[in-house]
Amino acid sequence: MSILKSRGEGMLSLWSLALGGLVILLFKILQSLLFRKKRPIFSLADVRPPAPHVANQKLRDKVLKQGFSSDKIPHDLDAIVIGSGIGGLSAAALLAKAGKRVLVLEQHDQAGGSCHTFIEKGYEFDVGIHYVGGFEKTERNRILFDQLTDGQLEFVHTGTALRWQILWLSSLKYHIEAKTGKAALGVVKFFPLWLAKIVIKLGFIDWFIPYSKWASRSIQSVLEEHTDNKDLRAAFTYIFGDFGVLPSEAGFNLLAFLHEHFYGGSYYPRGGASEIAFHIIPVIEKSGGKVLVRANVKEILLDESGTRAIGVVVEKGSGSFNLTAPMVISSTSRFTCINSSFVLGDDNISFVQYRLLLRAGSSLVRSLFPKKCGVNVTLTKLLPEKVGKRAIQFPVLSQVKRSLTCLQVFLGLNASNEELKLTAQNYWCFMDNNLEEASVQVLVSGADRRERDLYLAYNRKTVEEALDADIPLMFVSFPSAKDPTHDQRYPGYQVCNPMQFLGKATCTLITYLEYEWFRSWEKENLNHRGDRYEEIKKTIGHRLIDQACKLFPQIQDKIDLVVIGSPLSHNYYLGNTVGDIYGLHHDMERFKLETQALLRPETGIPEY
Repeated sequence: MSILKSRGEGMLSLWSLALGGLVILLFKILQSLLFRKKRPIFSLADVRPPAPHVANQKLRDKVLKQGFSSDKIPHDLDAIVIGSGIGGLSAAALLAKAGKRVLVLEQHDQAGGSCHTFIEKGYEFDVGIHYVGGFEKTERNRILFDQLTDGQLEFVHTGTALRWQILWLSSLKYHIEAKTGKAALGVVKFFPLWLAKIVIKLGFIDWFIPYSKWASRSIQSVLEEHTDNKDLRAAFTYIFGDFGVLPSEAGFNLLAFLHEHFYGGSYYPRGGASEIAFHIIPVIEKSGGKVLVRANVKEILLDESGTRAIGVVVEKGSGSFNLTAPMVISSTSRFTCINSSFVLGDDNISFVQYRLLLRAGSSLVRSLFPKKCGVNVTLTKLLPEKVGKRAIQFPVLSQVKRSLTCLQVFLGLNASNEELKLTAQNYWCFMDNNLEEASVQVLVSGADRRERDLYLAYNRKTVEEALDADIPLMFVSFPSAKDPTHDQRYPGYQVCNPMQFLGKATCTLITYLEYEWFRSWEKENLNHRGDRYEEIKKTIGHRLIDQACKLFPQIQDKIDLVVIGSPLSHNYYLGNTVGDIYGLHHDMERFKLETQALLRPETGIPEY
């Protein structure tokens, strides 16, 4: 009986392997068909040596701050892109390279989304790009950005911090094995949904890639199984803030992706984060396209059948404009959609992983960015309710939570990077109640249960309790030290009484907190939210400053400017709904293959 059973199981395995081989063959055929192009999109001839940096702000504003007006709208549009974040700009640039005329519409007063910068009293701050990985000369990200910007965007290596050396001292094989799971995410999004469901149901992917094995296990459980060394666990997990999920809730595969992403060190755009949009926009304009700001898209226009997107409605002053195009691409609030109907994707640059399926003959471009996905905005705000509910992705809104929100503090320092001894390193700091005992910049482990409970306890406090509490988690960065052009662009100034020269440097502080502490003012206009709102924002912000000064005492007497941004600032400037900085929550539910299969470009809403 056991022999027959073994033979039966063997035959089943052979049939399963054969079927799996057929699926892979089908995948290769689909891949060759979809990537077959009637017109070359990428070319080495487009990549030119970088031109000298443009420091003149008026010249930069002519590119980044082109205000919306009817006379600037190009004729005979091939596509309209809603949102000028890196996802929207990348999609527009790719279409432009295919000869398409694209209009990008941005509700803010400058292009770039989370990649934009702002200048306040002579200090320049980035709002979203703190460091990225995967930009070695032969890496895919570097090659793609060379094509998107015609080689004009430069990324400088900010160094390989000690933390990355620590990360690879032990258990290397688990990261090497788990990181291959990125291929699984591409497969389930590439296949038609019906085929992806079959592949997942029969477990084909797990035969070739141990994705589910690691995606279904938390970071904490894996590390506790392999080491009792809290220092080692700290080295592995203290960067959980990069994806905004506690080690007890995040799948181990996510940590592996992040470690692999930064294995070659971190990078930063030369000239600051606004260089990204500044160099992509000319590529869009070469094909007759435009990137216009202060253009608030109210809704996506549908045809009479209610299933096909034909344009958008733009609110401007007391009136509105109806703009039409064969293709509508929604890239609002970390959300991208592409197609002649509606398509979902993702908007992300700091941790970008592109899969481009390009078929220029039918004007179809799909961009998959597997880090963020703010599906909520397009399905619930830009589309009619009955249409949004029919989308493949709609069930995900109830299955996966929204990501964390944060409070940011921007400090202008009246001293040079050299004088303050600032470095390009970024710091994740976990605080306890006795900062004087801290002897290192990264204080404790996010995987340590005491500190994890401390973090949870802080976010479960009422706002009144939180105002009197130490902040358990803080990110510290010095953007001015990461950009080698900063001192030339912002050389400082001469002051009298006493006569001296003061340099300029910048610092950014970030912490996660509860959106509920600010929800009462979410419908209030900017600068009119009242004294209580300002009190909460400033109390938490200045507590962050106090804690940062204990770690970096050299900045304490050099603070010349303080700007504090609450979760409501994210809503106002970036179009978020609940200040959610990472779109959908990056927990284990999000990274199930069944969920990933739904988070795809096409929505499943039929075309007529």
